[in-house]
Amino acid sequence: MAEIAGGVLALAIAAGMVIAGRGQVRMARRMAGFAVARGVVVSRSVVRVAGGLEESPNFRVLLTYDYTVDGQSYRSDRVRYSGRDWGSRERAEREAAAYGGEVPVYYDPASPSVAFLHRETAVLGRCMMFGSAIPALIGAMYLLG
Repeated sequence: MAEIAGGVLALAIAAGMVIAGRGQVRMARRMAGFAVARGVVVSRSVVRVAGGLEESPNFRVLLTYDYTVDGQSYRSDRVRYSGRDWGSRERAEREAAAYGGEVPVYYDPASPSVAFLHRETAVLGRCMMFGSAIPALIGAMYLLG
């Protein structure tokens, strides 16, 4: 019975990796058509987030920025499509310091309120989809073995 549960869990992990990877690849393709506007960072901070070990917590950079498209002002707090946490406050603060003053803002011309400071590539998504073969094989071995 434990083998079946382990196999199902491994297959569920593989499916999750494929779904997340496809979303990442789709967004990367969509972002290839994004336009660029100049933005201004209006606030930035580093916060501790859930996850990681108590001895080694994770930290996230929180940014808010303003930008203008065709005379319309927008405000966003999205840095990346795929979130990024850091294993140390120092690394997160270095990341936050990289976003100061004026920044390029990548926005969707069809929906200018959708914007990010970092343009994604399809590499992570493809790695997730190809990497899903490992838990899929493990799941199959548990279920068939």
